[in-house]
Amino acid sequence: MKSLYGMMKASVLYYKKFRNDIEDIGYKINPYDICVANKMVNEKQHTIKWHVDDVKSSHVDPQVNEDFYKCCEQKYEEDGIGKVSVSRGKRHDYLAMILDYTKENKLKLDMKYYIEDMIKEFPYELKGRTRAPWNDKLFKVNEKTKKLHDDKKSTFHTFLMKAMFLCKRARPDIGPGICFLSSRTSKPDESDWQKLIRILEFLKGTKDVILTLWTNDMNILYWFIDAAFAVHGDMESHSRLMFTMGKERLVVAQRNRRLIQEVALKQY
Repeated sequence: MKSLYGMMKASVLYYKKFRNDIEDIGYKINPYDICVANKMVNEKQHTIKWHVDDVKSSHVDPQVNEDFYKCCEQKYEEDGIGKVSVSRGKRHDYLAMILDYTKENKLKLDMKYYIEDMIKEFPYELKGRTRAPWNDKLFKVNEKTKKLHDDKKSTFHTFLMKAMFLCKRARPDIGPGICFLSSRTSKPDESDWQKLIRILEFLKGTKDVILTLWTNDMNILYWFIDAAFAVHGDMESHSRLMFTMGKERLVVAQRNRRLIQEVALKQY
C-alpha cells in the first residue's frame, strides 16, 4: 500500500488488487485480455475493461453501470487520496481517444485532438501535406546515408512511438510505415527521418479521418493476410493482416478479392 505512484511495481500491485476486488464480486477475467472482465447481470453481459486506473463499464442497462460506479466509489474513495470521477453518456474521452457511440451499433474512434497535439509538439517544421504516407522507397535502405545525431535521433524515436500509439488504436492506415520505421530506431538515418516526416505530413492533412467500427454479425470473421518474401535489405520478409466482421463486410471482401484476381489474370 506504500509503493510509489508511477513505478512499474505500483501498477502491478494495483492490477492485482483491482482484479481481486472484481473477482470477489463475481466477475471473470477474459482469457484473451487480462484487463477485461465480464459478469452476467439481469441476463445481460456486463463488461468492464481498464488501463491502470482508467475503467470503462458497459451494459445495456445504465443502472448496472451506475451500481458499479457506486461500488467503486465506496471501495476506493478516501479523504486525502481522491474521489472516483465518472463520465456518462455516448461520448467519452478515454486514453487519448474520443469514443463516440452516438450512431446506433457503431463506434467511432476519434483521435483528431491527439494528432493535432502531436503535430504541434513536433519541434521541426512540417512544410506541406501529402496524399500518401509513403512511396515505393519505404523499404529501401542505404547504409551510406548519414545517421541522425543524438537530439534528432531522440525526436525520431519519440514521435515514432507517438504515431505507433495512434496507429494501434485509430489509424491502421499508417501501419506499414510505422512497422518498418520501428525496426530502424537503433540507427536511424536521414532517409528514415524523411519517411517519418512524410507520415506526419499525411496525418496533418488527414486528421479528420475517423475510424468507425461496426458489424451486423459477430459470428462471421473474414481474414486478409499478405506477406512479401525477403523484401528488406537483410532479407527479412514483411507481413500484414486484418479482418472484417459481418455479412455485408464478407460480400465486399469477396467482391474485392474477385477484382484482384481478375486484374492478376489480365496482367499474367
